Amino acid sequence: MRRNQEEAKQRRAQRRLREDAAPRLLDEVRKLTSLDIDVANAGSQFLWRIVVERAPALFEIACTEPTCTNGGHDLTQSIMRGLRASSTRFEGEAVCRGDVPLGNCGHILKYVARATYRD
Repeated sequence: MRRNQEEAKQRRAQRRLREDAAPRLLDEVRKLTSLDIDVANAGSQFLWRIVVERAPALFEIACTEPTCTNGGHDLTQSIMRGLRASSTRFEGEAVCRGDVPLGNCGHILKYVARATYRD
């Protein structure tokens, strides 16, 4: 159990470093005023409200598969593509890049994003 806690702590620290190194969302998409992302992940759903004024241009979600190690879903490229195109609604999915005891995780996450922009 202690090892899992240490690994989780290390993953959180690495994520913070990636967030700190990422460009700011408003620097990348200056007209963006709001961004909400509905996420469907292994039978559960949640709404991810992005605080546009201070958010990094980084969209990563941890894998919810309990046996997955080093996994997660990186939505950054697809979300930034939709935002740069000034899309008000766009959707996509991402496959987990982690490992489970019998091989690749492959867990699928789906999302629907809604954005608003200044004129």
